[in-house]
Amino acid sequence: MPWAAPAPAADEWVVPLPGSFRTLWGRLVAGEHAARSGTGSVADAIVTAHRLEAALARQHGSRHPHTVGSGWRCAPPRCGPGTVELLVGTAQRRREVKARPAADTGLLIRNAYAAWRKLAEEDPESAREAAGQVLALLVLLSIDPASPPGERDAKRARVVVRWIGSGAVA
Repeated sequence: MPWAAPAPAADEWVVPLPGSFRTLWGRLVAGEHAARSGTGSVADAIVTAHRLEAALARQHGSRHPHTVGSGWRCAPPRCGPGTVELLVGTAQRRREVKARPAADTGLLIRNAYAAWRKLAEEDPESAREAAGQVLALLVLLSIDPASPPGERDAKRARVVVRWIGSGAVA
């Protein structure tokens, strides 16, 4: 079994980003709001999220609370493979390091699922590639006693399984 770093103390998850990252965080939040309202570009928000995450990972490492808390956590109206990859990757890292609050990780997994559903409609081949990772996260979430909507998450997992089994992409 590979070595795993101990989970950060609870208060480490609520420490604000260092000042040098606050401008980029502000752009990310503004981009997210603009994308949700339809006045901004989803692509711009995703690019900003990637830049922020990469910068934080370079300075703090990929498993640091600042880094795993920085991923874009909304499901945009149009989702490409990069969006699903970002959401899934961030959710996986948050689970691995037991990021707090756990509810944010659950939301992130559910948003990854929502983004995957949109991707399945728009790009079934890419959706098939991401389906296994999305399914794994949903299964883990559905059996997590700290995640109250477990049955709904199990239902989401069954949707992914049925989609895979339907042969949507040969």
